[in-house]
Amino acid sequence: MKAMNGLTHTQIVELKRQLEKEDARIRGIMHEDFVARGAANGNSVLQYHETTDDDAVVDVLNDAEISSVTRATSALEAIEHSLKSMETAIYGACESCARHIGFKRLNVNPTATLCVPCQTKREKNAVHASL
Repeated sequence: MKAMNGLTHTQIVELKRQLEKEDARIRGIMHEDFVARGAANGNSVLQYHETTDDDAVVDVLNDAEISSVTRATSALEAIEHSLKSMETAIYGACESCARHIGFKRLNVNPTATLCVPCQTKREKNAVHASL
């Protein structure tokens, strides 16, 4: 893997290792949860009626489970996007302004797609839009 977008070969290798490790960790947790619920045996993934007859509690537990799976899936998609962008030599470039994101930021969040100024601008716009 060649150096790209202000990152050295060594930095890219380290970031790729972090991404792959996080991917394996998330997939492992999802698999353990899947097996623990008996879903691997053809049962429904969400079976909270077996533990309570309170429909409101079941709804809350189902919503929490769906949220958890959604977050994990989003994280896996971000990791996949980052790994693919490494293959196409666009990793480390801000998707908004094309400047280098920087190793320090990527080391903290290897799936970052925006530089700090663009991320800050997006967050400020989101806060103003929600008001």
